[in-house]
Amino acid sequence: MADQENLVEDSLSAAFGKDVEGFRRNDVFGSKRLVKIGKELLIDLKHLTIGSMISEGPYSIVYEGLYNSVPVAVKVIQPDISSNVSPERMEKFEREVVMLSRVKHDNIVKFIGAAMEPALIVLTELMKGGTLQKYLWSLRPNCPDMKLSLNLALGISRAMQYLHANGIIHRDLKPSNLLLTEDKNKIKLADFGLAREEAAGEMTAEAGTYRWMAPEFLNCFVGVADKQHSIQGEGQRHGGICCSCEPKA
Repeated sequence: MADQENLVEDSLSAAFGKDVEGFRRNDVFGSKRLVKIGKELLIDLKHLTIGSMISEGPYSIVYEGLYNSVPVAVKVIQPDISSNVSPERMEKFEREVVMLSRVKHDNIVKFIGAAMEPALIVLTELMKGGTLQKYLWSLRPNCPDMKLSLNLALGISRAMQYLHANGIIHRDLKPSNLLLTEDKNKIKLADFGLAREEAAGEMTAEAGTYRWMAPEFLNCFVGVADKQHSIQGEGQRHGGICCSCEPKA
């Protein structure tokens, strides 16, 4: 087991070009912040093999991988400039793991497991079609045909309806958080790092991508909050998503 952990750590070090010991130095690993992540959600690293990089962002890097010989997406949370994982990133990691482990829907990416050592890792099913954003960009200046557009919009709507019925607000619905199967016939919602459980009270707008926010989230900045997503807001986002155009600011 120790040898396999070293192999995983070596692969992470090579990928990041830095010592992953920075992940270990943050004492938040032992704090109450992560008590919500039960042992049943943690993976056994001896069964994980990390492959090539899929994408990189300010918060994480995603790799292809194999877990128990099954293709997976391996999301590794990046440390901040201080080479530590900030409390904010720890909280986002915890939220994503807990939320993904709870949701079960055909249009939501399947959660497989997580790890906290030697880095913060989230494993999900591998969606070989990539993001909806990249697919739409590849079609420019054209758009998907009407049948495909309606199919994608329906899949997104089903995912959102399921979340809302279970009291969960995703808060960051956008093309880069929507993943496609290799044949492009099925779409799945991913990235639950900003998701929240619906509570009695005002919604907050401290996070999300403003161009893709529903109007009621933007209203939070001026003190007006409505828990119900407007039909107009949903229509604008579906139109932009399926016609390869970005909403106006």
